[in-house]
Amino acid sequence: MDGIEYNFAGLVDKAAFEHFKSKKILPGFSHYDVWLYQHSLAFTVAKMMDADMLAEVKDAVESAQQNGTAFADFKKRLKPYLMAKGWWGEQVMTDPLDGEPKLVQLGSTRRLKTIFNTNMQTAFAAGQWQRIQANKKALPYLRYNHSAAGHPRDSHKRYYGLVLPVDHDIWKVIFPPNGYGCKCSVSALTRRQAAREGISGEPDVDMVEFTNPRTGKTVLIPDDITPSFAHNHGDRLGAMDALFGEKNGEEALAAMIAEREAWLDKRYSVPSDKVAVLALPDKVSEKEVRRLTKEQSANNTKDHEARAAAAWQAETGDRLEVFDLPVEKGKGQADYLIVSDDLPREQWVTLDFMFTENPERAELMNRYFAPTAGAWNTKVDKIQEHFDKADIVPLDLRHLNAANRHKLLQCVLSLPKEQRDKVRLLVKISE
Repeated sequence: MDGIEYNFAGLVDKAAFEHFKSKKILPGFSHYDVWLYQHSLAFTVAKMMDADMLAEVKDAVESAQQNGTAFADFKKRLKPYLMAKGWWGEQVMTDPLDGEPKLVQLGSTRRLKTIFNTNMQTAFAAGQWQRIQANKKALPYLRYNHSAAGHPRDSHKRYYGLVLPVDHDIWKVIFPPNGYGCKCSVSALTRRQAAREGISGEPDVDMVEFTNPRTGKTVLIPDDITPSFAHNHGDRLGAMDALFGEKNGEEALAAMIAEREAWLDKRYSVPSDKVAVLALPDKVSEKEVRRLTKEQSANNTKDHEARAAAAWQAETGDRLEVFDLPVEKGKGQADYLIVSDDLPREQWVTLDFMFTENPERAELMNRYFAPTAGAWNTKVDKIQEHFDKADIVPLDLRHLNAANRHKLLQCVLSLPKEQRDKVRLLVKISE
């Protein structure tokens, strides 16, 4: 199997249909009035200012998606309706932005085809993105494919063959279609397929400033992507966040996200039947913290690691000592040993903590926990390194936000059982 290809032609795509159906009607004079991420939430046709007319066109697109209607039938339904409404050919309309009369193109066969193709393609892209997200555990990479167009754009050719993780930031701005009539596509790949084809390095994308002539707002977009397409058509949450921030300001957006995090956190549950969970107390013995931060030439433990270790002792009854055993060349050291008087020191169980942090640095840690796919892959590799160093790997969730906790938990649950059995998820004692 060479990846999974998606093609909307002739198929009833439930995810695409539901995504499009959920869009709200939003009239606009210019195609810049509703733009970028707003298209993930709203349906619009430039110059179609009548909401009832716009609703009729949206219904025709919905019908085409649900019934597999071809463009010829779509045109047959809408052309006489639009002509009867007077929305056809060139006409003079007053621009509501400046009050000036302007000669504009309303309905035409060419415009109907653009409306049909663009909405079918972007709805399919949104449905495809949902499938990609649902299957990214098995198919964690995407490949940007050659365009199926007879005369493909030269500007999109630079992305052909690009292989990057599903969660790489690049897919926020180049997930196809990337322009009117764009027939580029992506395929989802397994890790093995991605490795065989060659995982790409960080893409060299020229980002340029583009100012919306209607709003004056300037954004950074790839220079080879049509401006109104430089967003992921299926990322509804990102679109809603961006729209909220635009209307209410960045401070209000930050407050809203914090409230959402708190709501998620209250409903956050760790499946203790799948992985061991240990609730740790906040208060620990300062004397033990000092003992467990004892600096040694080969192993310098940090204060926040020592506090996690002291809390471990308080909850489990174990006594820990700073790891001081010789290790094989090239192999890292664990943080601590669990004292066992019945066994020689070399056989004591080893612990290696991850994601401990001082509370005052928690915000910074969360911001840079997994800002890019590359950063997250580094985290996953580090977890594997800790498995090689220690018998038990406690992962401290106490200072991670809900989104990062969820990401880490999904990673842990995807591990083979022998590795999952080494993990201890550290949570607050009240959870």
